[in-house]
Amino acid sequence: MRSRKLNVTIAALIGATLFTAAPAATGATTTFQPEAKATEKKVLKAGDRAPEFKVEKFIKGDAITGFEKGHVYVVEFWATWCGPCIKAFPHLTELQKQYAGDVTIIGTNIWETNKYDDSTLAKVEKFVAQKDDVMGYTVAYDGPSRHMDEQWMRAAGRNGIPSAFVVGKQGVIEWMGHPMWLDVVLAEVVADKWDAATGQGKLEAIEGKLGEAFRLSRSDPSGALAKFEEIEREYPSVGHMFEDTKAAWMMAAGDTKGASAIFAKNVDKMIASGDSEGLNAIAWGMVDPDSPAKNPDLDLALKAAEAADRLSEHKNPAIIDTLARVHFVKGDVAKAIELQTKAVGLASGEMKADLEKVLAEYKSKK
Repeated sequence: MRSRKLNVTIAALIGATLFTAAPAATGATTTFQPEAKATEKKVLKAGDRAPEFKVEKFIKGDAITGFEKGHVYVVEFWATWCGPCIKAFPHLTELQKQYAGDVTIIGTNIWETNKYDDSTLAKVEKFVAQKDDVMGYTVAYDGPSRHMDEQWMRAAGRNGIPSAFVVGKQGVIEWMGHPMWLDVVLAEVVADKWDAATGQGKLEAIEGKLGEAFRLSRSDPSGALAKFEEIEREYPSVGHMFEDTKAAWMMAAGDTKGASAIFAKNVDKMIASGDSEGLNAIAWGMVDPDSPAKNPDLDLALKAAEAADRLSEHKNPAIIDTLARVHFVKGDVAKAIELQTKAVGLASGEMKADLEKVLAEYKSKK
């Protein structure tokens, strides 16, 4: 598989840092984290009472004035420039729907700029309005006071976003970490089965078992699938988290019908949420010449690739390359050449050279 087609689900498992953005990594000329104030250092950890929740403004949803006893809260931190944060929006929206009445998710904007001014809030409000139902939960703006940054993120020593804190029914921080693990954590916190002292160790054990399955998948997709299903039986929420990965292994093991059923559902969800990269990953997984799938659903691959191209406004060469490959595998060589030519024109550097080789391959089959 060409490196630009990295499976983001696998990347998240191998290293969650691939899904966490630090301000300096954005390519901006400024660093968005201001220097910490010269105050006594306090380390906030799981098991501690949650700090005060105080923001400049609630942009969406009802204002939170405190953590009510018996209710669970997710305080998640994000910024408009943070790609991994944006990718997490649909997941958070799904969780809010799943736990409506039991859990309140608050997406808290931080690290927006080094120097806040009157235009900063307007920019964030416009961004949230454009996301509409994609951010289907409460959204707040920390603002220039940086209370949430100082009293939550800095106090806990967390240096990247997205980052989530789960506040339990007694107002105590049950867990903090990457929101990709919220499925597991919330299921147990809501059911009063979570232990803040041992919970992180449980997640690390799950990650270790998943790592075994991924390593096995390189040579034995059927064995990887069996290992995954063992984990899924013990932790049902993990199956939901890595549904696309399970479908990919099902396809590699020959269960095309089962895999397509999962992919079809997720393609519709990704189209609704505007996830062009996720759609591209699904389509490419079906036509990747380096990892050929057995009897892939090419009509579904085409639907995903066309949607990804449309959502990226026909400007992403990697996505156009995927669409061209789908047409090539379906037997429409002329269309593949047309699209690949466009992809080459949009690309540069090493990617351009790579795409030119693929274009030559298509032309040789003309």
